[in-house]
Amino acid sequence: MQTPVDILLVDDRPENLMALEAILESPELRLVKATSGNDALALTLDRDFAVVLLDVQMPGMDGFETARLMRGSTRTRHVPIIFVTAISKEQKFVFEGYESGAVDYLFKPLEAEVVSSKVNVFAELHRQRRALVENAAALERANQALRDANRRIHEDLDMAASIQKSLLPSEEVSVDGVQLGWEFQPCEILGGDIFNVFPLDADHLVCYMLDVSGHGVSASLLSCALSMVLHPAQGAGSFLWTPGPNRTASVSSPATVVERLNRRFPMKEDTCQFFTILYGLLHLRTLELRYVCAGHQPAIVAGRDGGLQQLDVQSPAVGFQPEGDGYEEGSISLQAGDRLC
Repeated sequence: MQTPVDILLVDDRPENLMALEAILESPELRLVKATSGNDALALTLDRDFAVVLLDVQMPGMDGFETARLMRGSTRTRHVPIIFVTAISKEQKFVFEGYESGAVDYLFKPLEAEVVSSKVNVFAELHRQRRALVENAAALERANQALRDANRRIHEDLDMAASIQKSLLPSEEVSVDGVQLGWEFQPCEILGGDIFNVFPLDADHLVCYMLDVSGHGVSASLLSCALSMVLHPAQGAGSFLWTPGPNRTASVSSPATVVERLNRRFPMKEDTCQFFTILYGLLHLRTLELRYVCAGHQPAIVAGRDGGLQQLDVQSPAVGFQPEGDGYEEGSISLQAGDRLC
């Protein structure tokens, strides 16, 4: 059953109010009665009426004045008013009623079907208007929830982006005469690119750049995980060190490191996620650079003499190479003043 709507009946004669009640009695209508204009105005202060049936001839404040006062209030100016009257149907009286704010007239003696039909039309319009207001309020609550969720997501993404950036090397790094400069501009808040440069021991410097397929959170999570995997610390399961006898360890070759990555991170068929990597191992004394370029854009050496050389030894991206095939390793001897890009 629908929620009842409020209907205001205003007449100074109790018998007229009883007649209207008899016509309009329905579980879908809540009939509220007033015997004067002042009482009617007081009731409109805290109730939302679908329509007001207002008698014209009342002592004191008549229906015309009551209607004008209702139209002058921001709360009731849009409430439909139907005048109920036994006065002459002459045009001047009807015109005065419409000037006062009436939307319709009912003339006595009342016809029950006409009264019921007109009131039910306004009641249904009121229900629809109330539903629109409720839907608008629900939509605004949903929009606010989305705005709050979006704000939290952006806060989380900003935090994740700051964590990702914290894994990058210092903006100015100098290790035994090797200097680093970089700029990081992901196309979204989070990206799948990450890189690092760090000394592995007294003789070796590691440099790598990798790019996880796709963008956003999933790519960023894998790139951060790979940054942890490629940490320089020795220990069981380290990708950068190869265990030897008596708890010793030797520096792993670039090919060995990338082969281990390929075994550990096969291309996922459900997400098609993989990554490319350029991994280099620089000997700080001889300046020999050994490297593997697995599906990545090749590096370029800008020589001190102005020449350019592309490191074009290429292998498949990590996750695509069949296990056991290995990765091809390239090498180049650098000179003081050369730049590796």
